[in-house]
Amino acid sequence: MSAMRFYILDEHNIPVAAEDALTWAKWLEANDERRVVARTRVGECTVSTVFLGLDHSFGSIAPHLFETMVFPACEIQQRCSFWEEAEAQHSRIVESLKCALLS
Repeated sequence: MSAMRFYILDEHNIPVAAEDALTWAKWLEANDERRVVARTRVGECTVSTVFLGLDHSFGSIAPHLFETMVFPACEIQQRCSFWEEAEAQHSRIVESLKCALLS
């Protein structure tokens, strides 16, 4: 089993491997708001897309470092590797929720 990989964002929001867990934890604490890709209210739901900084790919080739979820508790959860993908993922979910509200 491989060791857990920790990531931070560079100045262009590109994920880079952190030197160690302490570096990662300090970066997360200092960049709490910067980790938020988008947060959108749709009716009673909130769509939240954030940079996790931990690889949640479970063996996939590219690390899954961003996550979009819908709150309150909903079964929508998607992950991806890059900031631009996270923005697109967020927009797709927001649009699908808006369509669902209109139907």
